Amino acid sequence: MFASQNGTMIEARKNQHIDIVLQQDIEHRGGSLLDCVELIHQSLPELDLDEIDLSVRLFGRTVASPLMIAGMTGGSDRAGDINRRLAAIAQRHATTL
Repeated sequence: MFASQNGTMIEARKNQHIDIVLQQDIEHRGGSLLDCVELIHQSLPELDLDEIDLSVRLFGRTVASPLMIAGMTGGSDRAGDINRRLAAIAQRHATTL
């Protein structure tokens, strides 16, 4: 019985997290150490964008770029639905989740 109650509490908490993100202003207003980074513009006009390949091999598969979509943790049906949607987007764009 304890496991069932604990599972229900976890699911409610996960759903509360989703509601907070959907309904409240949660954007970070502070800075980060990246604010201290200044990129030096060095254009490469001789390169053709179509010739640039960002793909990488990861766990035996080729992905379009070294970027990853971070999924939510499980714990509720709503979180599972969000993860399935993120996975479909990742697959459509040949990236990882």
